[in-house]
Amino acid sequence: MMSTQHNYAGIDIAKRNFVIAVSSLSKTKTETNNPKGIAHTIEYLKKHNVALVVMESTGGLEIPAAKAIHRAGMAVIIANPRQTHQFAQSQSLTKTDAKDAQMLAFFAQMMMQKEDWQTMLYQPPTEAEEVLEALVNRRNQLVDMRTAEKKTVCIRFTKRKSKASNN
Repeated sequence: MMSTQHNYAGIDIAKRNFVIAVSSLSKTKTETNNPKGIAHTIEYLKKHNVALVVMESTGGLEIPAAKAIHRAGMAVIIANPRQTHQFAQSQSLTKTDAKDAQMLAFFAQMMMQKEDWQTMLYQPPTEAEEVLEALVNRRNQLVDMRTAEKKTVCIRFTKRKSKASNN
């Protein structure tokens, strides 16, 4: 009976690219932060039998990769940067993208040892939730546009009224 060794991955995400570290490898891999790069990342993670991926919350830049990795059947945690920063300080690691990715892979390995690690897993929104969010965002845009138009009309009306009373 052959046992399969699971690896852990950390992904340091930036706007243009991200760095992937796998716990059993000494080198990191960099991919472009776009659909093609995400697809390559999934292949790479599967090739190395990754059981858990950890990435930091980066204001939404992590969501496309997290969704895709989750949909590919891998466990994903989007970690609070404060938590991972404290973890990195406890390991006295220097700050580079590659070191961050390696630290996140080690963090993933440590998280997997906790009893409640599954409660931290990323769950992407359902399609209905995404549609609702898009509708709410669009409504907010329209309300903002309406408010701006009302202000413009009010300013124009006030200017015309003051010109008429001065004549």
